[in-house]
Amino acid sequence: MKYVKKIICGILTVVVSALLSCQVEGDTSLPELTTVGANHITTNSATIDVNITYDGMPTYTERGVCYSTSQNPTITDNKTPVTGTGIGDFSVNLSDLKPNTTYYVRAYAINTKSPAYGAQISFKTLSGVWAQKTDFSGGEREHAVGFSIGNKGYIGTGYVREYGIYSKDFWEYDPVANSWTQKTDFAGNARSGAVGFSIGNKGYIGTGSSASSDSNYKDFWEYNPVLNIWTRKTDFPGAARNCAVGFSIGNKGYIGTGSPLVYKDFWEYDPVSNDWTKKEDFPGGFRWMAVGFSIGNKGYIGTGSYGSLSSYEDFWEYDPIANNWTQKTNFAGGYIWNAVGFSIGNNGYVGVGANRQDFWEYDPVLNKWTQKADFANYGGWGTVGFSINNKGYIGYLDDNDFWEFEP
Repeated sequence: MKYVKKIICGILTVVVSALLSCQVEGDTSLPELTTVGANHITTNSATIDVNITYDGMPTYTERGVCYSTSQNPTITDNKTPVTGTGIGDFSVNLSDLKPNTTYYVRAYAINTKSPAYGAQISFKTLSGVWAQKTDFSGGEREHAVGFSIGNKGYIGTGYVREYGIYSKDFWEYDPVANSWTQKTDFAGNARSGAVGFSIGNKGYIGTGSSASSDSNYKDFWEYNPVLNIWTRKTDFPGAARNCAVGFSIGNKGYIGTGSPLVYKDFWEYDPVSNDWTKKEDFPGGFRWMAVGFSIGNKGYIGTGSYGSLSSYEDFWEYDPIANNWTQKTNFAGGYIWNAVGFSIGNNGYVGVGANRQDFWEYDPVLNKWTQKADFANYGGWGTVGFSINNKGYIGYLDDNDFWEFEP
């Protein structure tokens, strides 16, 4: 009997051991994780957020993200592992990416069973290249005016906070030589917050302010770059103001909005007859420190501020033939004021406002905004911009920096 019991116990031991062995082997399971999203996207980098809700059995030994320019990437493609264990959130920084390229990404975690993958997400790196050029030679300043005539750029006037003085000096930038040349001083009073634009082969500066809120201007001047002289033209007929917007469409110039009382009127200047005509008011409401530029035969005004009460993100198109305004897609960067705006080819560009680095492209055909490469500095009171041919230029005159942008 004892012999039989020993046999039975032996058999049970073998069976139990086998069952336990099968249970351990069968309990292996994959980790569970989510590829949450991509952020902090630049021309060559991005941050991927991941969440692990189950660490698998046995616990994973490696985690990270894999990525490719083709869909459904695996760990045999590009992968970036990060240290750490357990469940919860983590982030992965991807670098050395190509500009203007769509990438597909999946989070992964590996245990002895096999790799587990999160759902695929995709993102596109930004396009646009900033290159630092020769510093602006005129010294630091705020609320200067800038525009281009032909193949040259011009910056002048402004407020020098360090010394508490207003400027009237005027400088020409040659992008081929990457050099600055001082030209004849602006012939009006020294000022800041003026409007500047070009019509044909002449430049124009008008409005602005100096010294106090009582010293706003409405005079208007023409600059001849060949003769390097200034000629006074018919004064701007609206109220004297500063921080208005101005641009040209074809052979006409336009000025509107501005401060100190905050305006929304809009005026057209004809250099042939040297007179002004009032046009339909800007329908976006009273504002100053907005952006204004033209693309082809249309003008655009948007963003800006209404004193300390509010700032804006709306964006409007002006048709000079019909003399009417059409609201377009809001500026995708959100509320912004004191930004820079200009056009290159068939697109517009807006960004680098007060304490901002982001920079955006507007496509008027698609009525769509696309983020471009961030500007190298945070914008402030000293940013001014213009375009020459197929490139844009921004002066960060708080530090005299001057940058070239290639879309």
